[in-house]
Amino acid sequence: MNLDKETIKKIRGLIVFTAIILIGLWNYEVVLDGLGFIGRVIFPFVLGGAIAFVLNVPMHFIEEKFFRSKKMKKNKWANKFARPYDFVCTWNHWNRCVCRSAGAGRYGDESWKKYSGVYSASTGVGGKHFSG
Repeated sequence: MNLDKETIKKIRGLIVFTAIILIGLWNYEVVLDGLGFIGRVIFPFVLGGAIAFVLNVPMHFIEEKFFRSKKMKKNKWANKFARPYDFVCTWNHWNRCVCRSAGAGRYGDESWKKYSGVYSASTGVGGKHFSG
């Protein structure tokens, strides 16, 4: 075996990598807690990116169909409010589809209140009546 500088660096790297893996396996609870923390921090950003990606397709369609004509390009008001209007339309449509598929308030019942945090004055936390 030729022990030049490059080979020694590779061997040293393998030893350090093996030591890190062994320490991680011995303390797997700490490693899993750390990965869970990192996942909890990153999750909102991933979710936001996914929602933005999904909503961009209908927003682009609405913008192209309603706000990209020659007449609308000259209108400063239309250019200024095109994206917010597209977002409100898309968000409204998306919310309606998601709420309908989830069955929120579909049959006139008030089961959606159980999950929305909206309670009447006579009920307490979780919709249970106060006694007394």
